[in-house]
Amino acid sequence: AGELAANADCAVLLYRSALVFVDEEEDARGVRSLYSLITEKQEDDEIVLQLLFAFYRLLQVDEPRDALLQQTQIVIYLLDLLLDQNNAIRQLASSCLDAVAEADEQWAAQIRQRKFQMHNHQWLELVDEDEAEEYHDALALNNALQLNAPLDASQLGDEYLADHG
Repeated sequence: AGELAANADCAVLLYRSALVFVDEEEDARGVRSLYSLITEKQEDDEIVLQLLFAFYRLLQVDEPRDALLQQTQIVIYLLDLLLDQNNAIRQLASSCLDAVAEADEQWAAQIRQRKFQMHNHQWLELVDEDEAEEYHDALALNNALQLNAPLDASQLGDEYLADHG
């Protein structure tokens, strides 16, 4: 399906033939689509890679891309795949998300934010810890000022005391 979808006309035909995704009624009857297979076969990396390649191609063409974005949860699934243990899956999911971001400004900001968070996960954790300490220090100072009471230095973090002590 991925190679077929490389041709825009074929991608549209694939979409219109219900091979890409089906409605709830057809799904209940057991009709399988590329979209349903990606969740059913999520443990089989090779199948997931082939399906991601097909979605990558489909996301390059307006009609199938618009339908996928409006009628499925493909972006959420692709965002989840950024955490996959398989590097090839992560890379292809990222490429799919790039295609979505280029075509859909509504998703672009959320995709950029998630990729930034993933790329800078450890750094963001450290910043969050530092900000939490600074917040507690500021809260202790604010409480002391509001009460017109002497500041209890035991309420300040070690880092604040080292910087200001």
